[in-house]
Amino acid sequence: MHSSSINATAAQQPTGVVSQGIELGGTVGCLGASGYLLLYFLLSLLGGLGTVWTSRSFDLLGTVFILVYTIIVGTIIGILPAVILGVVTGAVIGFSQRLLSQQLTLARARWLGIMLCGILAALVHGGLWWRHILAPRDGFVYVILLGVPTVIYVVLGAWLSGQLFQETRDEG
Repeated sequence: MHSSSINATAAQQPTGVVSQGIELGGTVGCLGASGYLLLYFLLSLLGGLGTVWTSRSFDLLGTVFILVYTIIVGTIIGILPAVILGVVTGAVIGFSQRLLSQQLTLARARWLGIMLCGILAALVHGGLWWRHILAPRDGFVYVILLGVPTVIYVVLGAWLSGQLFQETRDEG
């Protein structure tokens, strides 16, 4: 009777740090990608000064086009994949922290986030190269569409891992 009540209690408990990692990872992925899209939109407006802004009647139309394009395309190829990658990253970081809970400090948790995000980023980049979706020969496009978001991803991964470590330590 006692062992069944322990099993029932364990089944009712959430997975703790892993579920928090999933939730926080999805949120951070969405917010990070949205921030990048805002930056992309603003830079598109500034970069378009020589082409989009040649005619006064085209000012508003050009701005609206860039905004709508950024929102639609950015959501499909930016925010949705970032949320999925954030959920996966949060789960991996949460699971890793659960396994290494006795050895972790805040600094080690942040390094764990950097290393795991670096590995996941390398897998994503390798998969895209292998599928010839975006080859490194595309230079500037590669840097803008994958390079900058990857740096943001790794930095946010370190923050996420540190935040997750602090939250789970505060609860325990």
